[in-house]
Amino acid sequence: MKKFNDEEIELLYNLDLFSVNFARFRNEHKLSQVVIANKLEITKQAVSKWERGKSFPDLHRYLSLCNLFECSVDAMFEENTKLNLRYYNPYYYDKKKIADMLRFLRERNRFSQADIAKLVYLTPPIVAIWETGEDALPTIDNIKKICDTFNITMDDFFHYRKPETYRYVNIDKKIIKALFWVFGITFLLILILVVTLNFISKLNGNL
Repeated sequence: MKKFNDEEIELLYNLDLFSVNFARFRNEHKLSQVVIANKLEITKQAVSKWERGKSFPDLHRYLSLCNLFECSVDAMFEENTKLNLRYYNPYYYDKKKIADMLRFLRERNRFSQADIAKLVYLTPPIVAIWETGEDALPTIDNIKKICDTFNITMDDFFHYRKPETYRYVNIDKKIIKALFWVFGITFLLILILVVTLNFISKLNGNL
């Protein structure tokens, strides 16, 4: 039996979520694969691959699909699609704005292009190309991973809303562990001090 690495497992999981929700929304809207293919100007075979969890649409067609289903871009990746995820404002595809959002999130959160590349299992030159907005763009599952990392919804991302307050903090695990021990030891010392002072107070009261 083939063993999957973390990248493959995550990809298969996202493909499965997308395919299930795609089929659900298609059936709810009573649209055949042929109708969807005609509306998005692609082949029925491409639509069939989406529903069988074999591939994702490109970003342009993904946004068109959400407009067609009148659902949030986040809804396509939810295990239990909630009503608030089905409410949406129409999306429009803008390569420059997508590139600008990618660059904004990376720089705001002090990530290098190499950090983003590591996050999505690619190379820094590819991330650099994404940020030009002139050629290739990330796949929708890569956008999802970036949004999840920086705690921003894909709905905000594709409406090009830049968060003003949240900042992802990339703290080394060793630093977190050290802080945990410092706070733990400090709390223990304070507790010992309180117990000691209480004991001394009672001792003095008995004299």
